[in-house]
Amino acid sequence: MIDGPEAPTRTETCGRRRGKEADRRGQANLIAVAVALVLLTSVLGASIAIAESVLVDATEARDPVDRHAAATLAARLAADTPTAAPRGVVRARETLSGERVDRLVPALEGAAVRVELDGRTLFQRGDASGGVTVRRGVVVGTPVSRTAAVNLTTAEVETLDDRTTAVTLGLYPGPNTTIHTVRVNGRVVLHNDSGLAGEAIVPTSVRRTTELRFETSVTPSEEANTTDTSGTTPAPEPRGRVDVSYTTVSGAPATLVVTVDG
Repeated sequence: MIDGPEAPTRTETCGRRRGKEADRRGQANLIAVAVALVLLTSVLGASIAIAESVLVDATEARDPVDRHAAATLAARLAADTPTAAPRGVVRARETLSGERVDRLVPALEGAAVRVELDGRTLFQRGDASGGVTVRRGVVVGTPVSRTAAVNLTTAEVETLDDRTTAVTLGLYPGPNTTIHTVRVNGRVVLHNDSGLAGEAIVPTSVRRTTELRFETSVTPSEEANTTDTSGTTPAPEPRGRVDVSYTTVSGAPATLVVTVDG
């Protein structure tokens, strides 16, 4: 603890921490907006649609069966979302098997099919050059592991820079400190009056930024009864740490192209 009149108070420390949290939250939101704008620009530039919208060349509309099959396969491939990724983020893959294609759309069994992702051919069967082509704007996602450590003496809130579906917590309270509640975006996910310790997995949402809050209590000790240079008895501070780990997805915009010639 820093003594003297210039020593930062816990209130000042928390204030600075909250300011950093606000900055990080703002950065996370800016990243999300930037990715959305990049995707939108890419989609508009290539004359493709986002999410559920699919564009089909007017000259190819003469074969509604092939068009429907191609659109269905594109939609189901786009829905193959990796863990911790929001809807519309597809798996980064190098190949696609014929068994997988036929399982996703049984009507395609034996048909000429070509599937491309960002210019790379993932699957080709037969000659589909004269068939119906469907294009979709997607984001190709790659899983990325993230970690953070929360010092309970200086912080009670941790805002994650990236979105995820679950967070693993390592709860390690220090001397005379009890971690009794963990909240995710204000909602209680862990609670024990006697104290929380050890590892736990808590659910989160990819639809919003995750704020973790750790509520603690401190049992006074002889050390806490000493006075500082101002003659007052400082409030006891919590000790210990919380290790935070989770998996998120790093994504890049791409075009999924499916051509079918039945």
